[in-house]
Amino acid sequence: MSKYLLAVVFATLALSIASVDAQAATAEQKAPVKKSTSKIKTKAKSTKGEEAAPSGMISTDFHCTQGKTVTIYNNPSDEQHPMMRWNKKMHKMTAVETESGAVRLENTSEGLTWISVPAKAMLLDAKKGQTIANDCKK
Repeated sequence: MSKYLLAVVFATLALSIASVDAQAATAEQKAPVKKSTSKIKTKAKSTKGEEAAPSGMISTDFHCTQGKTVTIYNNPSDEQHPMMRWNKKMHKMTAVETESGAVRLENTSEGLTWISVPAKAMLLDAKKGQTIANDCKK
């Protein structure tokens, strides 16, 4: 049953990505996209049980539905292994190449999958077959 549910989630996501990719291609032709990132120069102090942010990485905050927040930390010297802050915890992710051009980051040991297209992003729990953060925007 959970494999079926996971297949349905990924099929729905694939259709959504295809639609968003088409819209994004049209939007990209009209105007260039600006990134809103900030460079972290020193290691930030952790607050209220949160793990400290990595130093020397570029952070991008995503605000999702239900008040959830995901922060992606990109390392210019190692673009294949960004970090992600979710639920006050840092997760090491691995970039996975996609045919659609969407950004896909995975942490297979924890079952986390981050999928981002220009219009929005979502965080999936592959072990449970659930979307845990949806409609995330910069």
